[in-house]
Amino acid sequence: MRLNLFLSLISVSLLLSCGESSTEVTQVIESVNQEPEVPTPEPAKSAWNQTGVVDEFGDIIEGKSIISSNSTGKFSNSATADSDLTVKMQLVEGNIYALFYEYNREPQAHLPESEFINVKVKVEGGEVIKVKQFLYNHMMCDTEGELTALVKNQTSPLKVIVDLSTIHKYSNSTYQFEIDPSGLSELLN
Repeated sequence: MRLNLFLSLISVSLLLSCGESSTEVTQVIESVNQEPEVPTPEPAKSAWNQTGVVDEFGDIIEGKSIISSNSTGKFSNSATADSDLTVKMQLVEGNIYALFYEYNREPQAHLPESEFINVKVKVEGGEVIKVKQFLYNHMMCDTEGELTALVKNQTSPLKVIVDLSTIHKYSNSTYQFEIDPSGLSELLN
């Protein structure tokens, strides 16, 4: 406060000695005495959201909701390379279930049925971890909770590679995407 007053007095004396008007001097004093604007932090953005569950008639079921997230990535197979991919994830009974949509559109990709697969996940710090997932009903299910635990304990996105050739020599589809953990912990608490 004393520094602002001192600077104001110096500014006034300089401006008056240079022949400036009293209105201009007043404007300078007011600008010096103003508190600096502190930007308001934006609310944290969540990659996960919670929505109500609807019944077969489209009505929201009281007290039931799902936590979900969408991610984009790339997929490759014998017909294409680095094509667009959408991964829709939901938490079911506390574990992540993922549906893959090649070319970002319906129908969901046809995955091998009733198979376990080791998925590669790159976490913070660059460590690559293999997590066991179950492929069922054309979705990837984290039945053991390994992937879900990794996501809950990270602060930055995890990189994921699902390589179907590791379980079937005739299936060469590879899915690459990221899972952003932002907002998940807050929804679970």
